[in-house]
Amino acid sequence: KIVQLKTITLNEKQSNDFYKNRLQNEVMVIFGGSYGIGKEIGDIAKQYGAKVYLFSRSLNSVNVANISDIQRSLESVFDKEGKIDFVVNTASILIKEPIENM
Repeated sequence: KIVQLKTITLNEKQSNDFYKNRLQNEVMVIFGGSYGIGKEIGDIAKQYGAKVYLFSRSLNSVNVANISDIQRSLESVFDKEGKIDFVVNTASILIKEPIENM
């Protein structure tokens, strides 16, 4: 087993109250948020009242391999909201080389 997860059980009300109290009016920035895990995290956070800003190459031409894209994105959110509570990265940099070089 590479990863083994342990779980706990919360009733739905406890879970909803916890996340609503924790995320209400918080500002979340997600890199890699146009689809997949990043988009799902954003959708769920919005349901619990977070202000979510999504960035990706396909959504708004933000490339996580370019530090100035990241800085510009974070600055734009901070200038608008005055704070950033969470930064989530679900994007990655894909380096294509022959396997023997990697």
